[in-house]
Amino acid sequence: MGDNDIDKVTIEGAGTLFLQTQFYVNVKAGDREALYEALKAGGNEDMVVEYVWPNTLKAWAKDEIFNNRALPEMLTSHEIQTAMIRRK
Repeated sequence: MGDNDIDKVTIEGAGTLFLQTQFYVNVKAGDREALYEALKAGGNEDMVVEYVWPNTLKAWAKDEIFNNRALPEMLTSHEIQTAMIRRK
């Protein structure tokens, strides 16, 4: 779909099929403590507890990238396009 500039396809009786880009971010192995320190140093200490919730980290990372700020080196990120269907 994406290679052919097709935004969506309506399937009679099923709904609308469309592509949606998903964003993922992960802490590199062994770098969790360094991430916590980087978040604290950047004024985001309220995110750091015993655990950083994956969706909280993902939302923060998406915002950093959207605002052209580099992620800490202990993180990896990637986007995946997935086909979604919206039912009628």
